[in-house]
Amino acid sequence: MNEQMNRALYIGCALLLLVLAFTSFFSLYRDYRDYASRVREYTDTPGVATMETFSGCFGDMTGHEVVNLLLARRRTDRERILNSLYEDTAGPSEFGELPELVIDGESYEDFRLESIDPDGTYQADIRFNAYGRPVRIEIRGR
Repeated sequence: MNEQMNRALYIGCALLLLVLAFTSFFSLYRDYRDYASRVREYTDTPGVATMETFSGCFGDMTGHEVVNLLLARRRTDRERILNSLYEDTAGPSEFGELPELVIDGESYEDFRLESIDPDGTYQADIRFNAYGRPVRIEIRGR
């Protein structure tokens, strides 16, 4: 009798957990569908994954910040080159692929550091891919 009571309690608990799992799945799925439809209405696109051309405004930057960004990017490139010389296999970088950096229409590699006004203001626009990673940073002087 005691064994049958334990078995009945186990089966009852298992059924209760199964019902709770299905209930939570369908309620969360309904919430997700509502959220996806609101995003679709807001963005006026047929699907959320087509947001490849999103361009976000990074805001105003001073000349000092642009110089620091440029120097940091050049230092990162130099470290990558040195690491590739001393490592047997060139593994993936610490942060993945870095975004393309363009300052006043020129690549950061060709841009002259002396042409940046330290006290000037610059506008930075960032373009993201479908996964939300920055792909291109465009900095323009005002």
